Amino acid sequence: MISLKVNDTKIEGIDEMSISSSIYALSALAVIKFTDSTPNDFAMLLQYIREGNTAEISIDDTVLMRGYVKKITPCYDNQQQSLDITIQSQIAKYINRPITKGKYYINQTTDEILKDLCPDIEIDVQKSVQIPVFVSQSEEKTDEVIARLAKIAGVLIYSKATGKLTVEDKTTETAVLDYLTNGVNILKIENRKVSNKGVKIISQLPLDDNIDIDSAISTALKSKGSIGEVYVVDYATPAVLHFFEKAPLTIQLESSKFFSQTGNLLQVNQVIGTENDWTIGEKAMLITAIDFRLINNVYTAVMELEAIIGGENG
Repeated sequence: MISLKVNDTKIEGIDEMSISSSIYALSALAVIKFTDSTPNDFAMLLQYIREGNTAEISIDDTVLMRGYVKKITPCYDNQQQSLDITIQSQIAKYINRPITKGKYYINQTTDEILKDLCPDIEIDVQKSVQIPVFVSQSEEKTDEVIARLAKIAGVLIYSKATGKLTVEDKTTETAVLDYLTNGVNILKIENRKVSNKGVKIISQLPLDDNIDIDSAISTALKSKGSIGEVYVVDYATPAVLHFFEKAPLTIQLESSKFFSQTGNLLQVNQVIGTENDWTIGEKAMLITAIDFRLINNVYTAVMELEAIIGGENG
């Protein structure tokens, strides 16, 4: 059963829910809906649920998302009345928020820079990268600065179910620990996209009157396949190359459960396998995005999967 905990109050009776998260998005987003209630029931809910409250969504005893109540929307039409609650990760409060003063960060790590940009956000540091020089500009949006920091360092920065802002590598481990199975918990596989295009990254030294463009190119790395895109980056490292690489195969998979065959909660940046891999063509794939849904008493998890990739020097 799905429940919502607001501050210390646990609320059940949720009729619809969607929780979406991605390794490419800073914040997770949830919308839960209460329907089939009388105006008095809605009034009672509003005594406990207020904008800005801390919020936790769980299925039985497993936490699906932690964050805060962003918005409360009463809805009414001829068909039904409902109360929609929008919940976001704590980092969402910094999205579109300009930084007040630009800074130079010299030889600081990604987590040190993040703690300065958003000091009240709890950070889970799985990978710490030291950046020789990083500059933020006054009035630049905080989320744009964080996105640029992720690209420079070649790391993922996103929100996990715990609500913490996570800094880690994109998974390259191919060992399969969890499975999904056709006919058991796989409902649908679609949107299959295949690509053999590689990428190339180039780092450049600052140009001046004494350095021409060819001499300024200091490092170049490329991935497998014919080069489809070229990026100029601050620091050309294997981690940064991996950040920009395009997956050779992506699919969308819909599961009938929020959990794998072995009973573990499905999560982004997690390797998942299929016991009938002929359906997909890969024995192991990476979950890059997931949307937990409850609609008409039916639970589904819609996932975006990528083939696991790794770069090589070129």
